[in-house]
Amino acid sequence: MPTTAPVSLEQIRSSNSTALDVPILNAKEYIDGAYASFEEFLQNKPSVLAYAPVKSGKRKIKFIQMKDNNQADTLAIWGLCKNGELYKYEEESLIPIEKQGRGFIISNYVVLSMRHNRNGLGVTYGLLGALADEIIKAHEEKVQTEKLMFVTSIPYIKENKRPEACCIDMKTGELAF
Repeated sequence: MPTTAPVSLEQIRSSNSTALDVPILNAKEYIDGAYASFEEFLQNKPSVLAYAPVKSGKRKIKFIQMKDNNQADTLAIWGLCKNGELYKYEEESLIPIEKQGRGFIISNYVVLSMRHNRNGLGVTYGLLGALADEIIKAHEEKVQTEKLMFVTSIPYIKENKRPEACCIDMKTGELAF
């Protein structure tokens, strides 16, 4: 049976702090533009500064980049920053994200989750339910076209059993729970 050397607590802390010591987590403000990859996001250096959104369905959006000859190329982006606000681009949708601790969470996850659960149950009960309904109604216009996203990066989980995504995996850039 193989033996492994014990790992000290300091080695674990050092390994984890190095992995998460990236510019986006330490940035006071974010640079506007589209991030072509998760690595660009981590470095807070968007490579696409000139882009245009194009509606491609009821709740879908694509991004194009104009060329000199007035032709457009569809962009494959990881996410973007607009007016200092960060978004993950997934399934032709923009998902607002915000820094929380040493990572990023989906900004409106709680509101969307509450709306989803309320719609799934049909009726909410009690004071907490009434309060939840008021919060949801207050945000309903803003999130009308937004929807819950699901974790798709785990291939063995069946489509109808996927968990709701609530954050960004800071090692892969995928939606996580």
